[in-house]
Amino acid sequence: MLGPGLESAGSNRIVRKILCDSSIFDVVGFSAGEHTGMGAGITLRLNSHCFDLITLYSNTKYEREQDRNPQRSNRLFVSGKEGKTSYCLTPAARDVIRNGNALIYVVNSSKANEAAFRNDCYKEQFSAAISSLRSSLYFPLLVIAAVPDSSTNKIAAIDVSRMLDLSTVTSPWQVHDVEVDSLFGMTEGMEWLLQQTQRW
Repeated sequence: MLGPGLESAGSNRIVRKILCDSSIFDVVGFSAGEHTGMGAGITLRLNSHCFDLITLYSNTKYEREQDRNPQRSNRLFVSGKEGKTSYCLTPAARDVIRNGNALIYVVNSSKANEAAFRNDCYKEQFSAAISSLRSSLYFPLLVIAAVPDSSTNKIAAIDVSRMLDLSTVTSPWQVHDVEVDSLFGMTEGMEWLLQQTQRW
């Protein structure tokens, strides 16, 4: 699981909510990472399915809170050579994603965040994240369009898919609206993703 929604005000509580809301997920263990400081995860159970959730942040919580420019020190993405604006995954982040069975990409779909979708950096980082999927024959993608709660004006899921240009993704994908406070919509998205991973 990665994406700007994990670090965006209003949707950044989603991982904490997943881990603490035992009405949906049960924490059953921990999985060790292969890379120093990256790739460790939590083993969760949803209904009868157990899976490892590995969450990739741009940096430590302290560094994310202190740094006003998240691109200055980013453990997930590096900018292109010779001043180009394109991004690519760091080797460690790429390896963690490729060793998984699926990808969850979290965006803040609040209407107040709509301008971020037009930012080249936003789109290029998404493209870099899914570029690791293209070498796999079957790698499902779940985009979580997160908002803080039901009262938040949100970007429609169809518009999120258009803004991220998901029609070019060859792997199975879906966009699910999720309200962070209640995790409404999370169960359906995760059930779809788990079904997809069992098909291969």
